[in-house]
Amino acid sequence: MNPKRGGLFWLIVVIAVLGGSLAMWIHFKAEEQDPRSKQYSKEQWLQMVRQARHQPSVRWAGIGCGRLRENGASISGCTLGFESSPAGVLEHQLDDLLKKDPMMFLPLFDSQHPQEILTGVYLYRRRYPGRDLKCTTEQKGQLEQAFRKLMDYRHDNRIRFAGIEYLGPRRLLTVEDVKKGLNDERLDVRFTTTQWIDCLYESKVSYSEGGKLLEGDPNRVRQLIEVKRKLGPILLDYVNDPHFYVRSSCARMFRDLFERPVQGKGNELVPGGPDKFDWMRESWQARDSKKAEWEKWWAEHGEEALQWAHPPQ
Repeated sequence: MNPKRGGLFWLIVVIAVLGGSLAMWIHFKAEEQDPRSKQYSKEQWLQMVRQARHQPSVRWAGIGCGRLRENGASISGCTLGFESSPAGVLEHQLDDLLKKDPMMFLPLFDSQHPQEILTGVYLYRRRYPGRDLKCTTEQKGQLEQAFRKLMDYRHDNRIRFAGIEYLGPRRLLTVEDVKKGLNDERLDVRFTTTQWIDCLYESKVSYSEGGKLLEGDPNRVRQLIEVKRKLGPILLDYVNDPHFYVRSSCARMFRDLFERPVQGKGNELVPGGPDKFDWMRESWQARDSKKAEWEKWWAEHGEEALQWAHPPQ
């Protein structure tokens, strides 16, 4: 090899090695200085997320309105919209943090400050225990109770709304939760509660036309009857709600309680059950009269109708 060419070759090699080393040094130095990559203790994290720069911005997303028409109705609801925190540190490490300690940010739910509670909601709202969070049974219960407790927060309807929106899609709502949600003074909370009520009595059971159980667990049938027995009077309380969507939804679900799922034929309503009624458009007086009629029917025939819908096996 020509000595001059050989020298040039080695010069290029040396420059390449030095250049690579310099690039790596710059990269690691930048990571070292980047607060998003810095490691913090649990105590430090809990202090950080109580600062505005590490909290998300929260707003109502969507248009909450409803309109009756001659031949129908339109309804749209709001949900909570979250935008990343200004610092972006939390989002950068959140998945790894929750893998190590799924309950790390649960203390935020005990705060007296709405923004801190909503930060906790932001961190957990899209994560499902067992799928996104590796939790023990006890930890799942702690997370469920943390969100259920939000429904009692009287100072901010966003927080009560967030409680329903977490429990509903995960099939965690109870009859007591439904009662609390429907009794809320804010329409957005009542509205979202109605979206999830039927999850309480959804079931994979079906019967023959003669009432023989063809699909499903008899124990589940007994649970269904008990849930419906408690849910009936609650739904009746709101069939005359001021908002047309809430009252019509509660009326529809009240009638659903007395339907028997017949294999191959769909659902059949108990004979002599609650009749159809235009809960959306009828006057308050007409609705109040029909409500009293349904309450009388429930008192006299409700238990019998539930047994018809789910015959003892």
